[in-house]
Amino acid sequence: MDFDQGAWYAASVAAPAAGAALSLGIRAIAASAGGERRKSALLSTICFLFLSAAVAGAAWFLVSTGGRPTRAVSAIADAAGFRGWAAGLALFGILSGAFPRAAGIPSALLGIALMAILGSAAVAYRPAVPGQVVAVFVPHAVSASATTGDFSVPRGDGIPALSSLVLPSDKAALKVERLLLGGFFGEVFGPERYRVSEYSEPAGVVIHRFPAAPTPLDPLRRKDGSMDLPWVAIRETAGEVVAFADFRTVEYSLGPDYDLRSLAR
Repeated sequence: MDFDQGAWYAASVAAPAAGAALSLGIRAIAASAGGERRKSALLSTICFLFLSAAVAGAAWFLVSTGGRPTRAVSAIADAAGFRGWAAGLALFGILSGAFPRAAGIPSALLGIALMAILGSAAVAYRPAVPGQVVAVFVPHAVSASATTGDFSVPRGDGIPALSSLVLPSDKAALKVERLLLGGFFGEVFGPERYRVSEYSEPAGVVIHRFPAAPTPLDPLRRKDGSMDLPWVAIRETAGEVVAFADFRTVEYSLGPDYDLRSLAR
């Protein structure tokens, strides 16, 4: 089952809150046993606050998964990525409640840094939507050794960014680079994003590489540009080889499975 955005947010509240409540409850019992009643009372109060947040998050999750406890349990059992995310947050809550200074603050800073890194990487790509036009190329002069034309890509404001393009071939395939995000990151930034990367000849030789903004993920990429991390991956997808002709527009768009499709007209 693919959880919707509400389920991920609910788990992001319930899991760490439950973990923190568990640690704080144990600390409150230990303080009471040691005769530290004031400390025990304070820890108990904070524990119940986190416990209330955990119950509220669990109720939110239940509603987000259809309102049936059995359905929610079976859905969790089928979603390994979701379980890993929730377990990680619960561990974060446990450590934060047990060691608020030694573990809580560094863990929170690590989480903020991770979201900042992924956020700065995501803005270098455009959100991918099936059927969306990725680029348009209008050749003006085509010969066996060169193709000259206007290449445009959509911008955030909907106005195409137009540039002149010269390719040393009369046929080529466009490639796009895809940023795949799973779990909570996919809910925040979108499950898939893309950017136009290059044109290559039928033999696979790159004949034009489009400029790309650097991202914090670049040092983690392999030589071929791909990357695989938990919930984060980078892939390259090539469209069909298109034989260019004078003033015949080539439109590139995303298919239902985010494959790259070419339409010459």
